[in-house]
Amino acid sequence: MIRAIYTAIAAVIHSKDEDEFRKLLEADGIRPNDLNKNDWKFVRSSFQQNEQLLLLGAYLLIYLHLRGCDLKNDVLSASVIKGLGIPKSFTEYIEYYIPYLPINPDPNTSCLYTILNPPDELAQWAEAVVYNTYKIVITSERTRIKNLNSNEYEHPLDRTMLAALKDTAGFDILAHKFHEFGIEPILRIRCAGSNIKVTEKNFPELHQMLRNAC
Repeated sequence: MIRAIYTAIAAVIHSKDEDEFRKLLEADGIRPNDLNKNDWKFVRSSFQQNEQLLLLGAYLLIYLHLRGCDLKNDVLSASVIKGLGIPKSFTEYIEYYIPYLPINPDPNTSCLYTILNPPDELAQWAEAVVYNTYKIVITSERTRIKNLNSNEYEHPLDRTMLAALKDTAGFDILAHKFHEFGIEPILRIRCAGSNIKVTEKNFPELHQMLRNAC
């Protein structure tokens, strides 16, 4: 597995870190020429669980972020996502959580050292990001359906009853006024007084789910 990790890092390594990277390889008994930095298939086959690939992807994207790369438009970040075989939306989640990254770029600290020997707070951050996004990213990757007709998912009886209601004179106005002056204000007050508002800073994970749903 250590060879697979070094293979993945070799694909995104910054020129300033090449000497340090070579020393790390030699310390683990690996010759630089033994690595094929484009062998993503070998990397994927070395990890048995999707969570491990996500965690590796998170650290590689953190490394690129610390190096000042734009995760949305950088070629290397795209190669990480494609090479590891994880959804593109994972980059969006990493970008979303980057402001909450518990460390800041330090010119006196090697970016390579930071991801290979992460401090406890960074390790906990990365694990939390993977935990909070795993089910959403892996098990529910979104597919936008275009030109969907309501007849394709409506039950025939529901469609018949809806048509009958629409044909009832004044029903639309009555329903609108009922919600405007009746139940809607009551529900608004009940929700505002008995629930917690979800924002980007307050429950950011739920807020991200809301954005996805909308």
